[in-house]
Amino acid sequence: MKVNDFMKWAKSMQDEENRLMLVKGEEYTVSDEDKFKNYVLNGKEVSEEPIVSRIQDARNYLLLLGGIIEESKSKGKKT
Repeated sequence: MKVNDFMKWAKSMQDEENRLMLVKGEEYTVSDEDKFKNYVLNGKEVSEEPIVSRIQDARNYLLLLGGIIEESKSKGKKT
């Protein structure tokens, strides 16, 4: 795959991941006040997802983890 084609594909994947983050926000968090609150508290789960969607979910979870690490650094906590 040529670089330009890859970059277009990667951008489309990132756009879809952002859309999923909004759509599945209830799974990732309980309220708008705390994005990192345990996403399983509401008991909702998405099933029968295609592999691409699962990969995008995994990337979103990594973004959430990165945000938690950054937040804890700014508060002076060790991770």
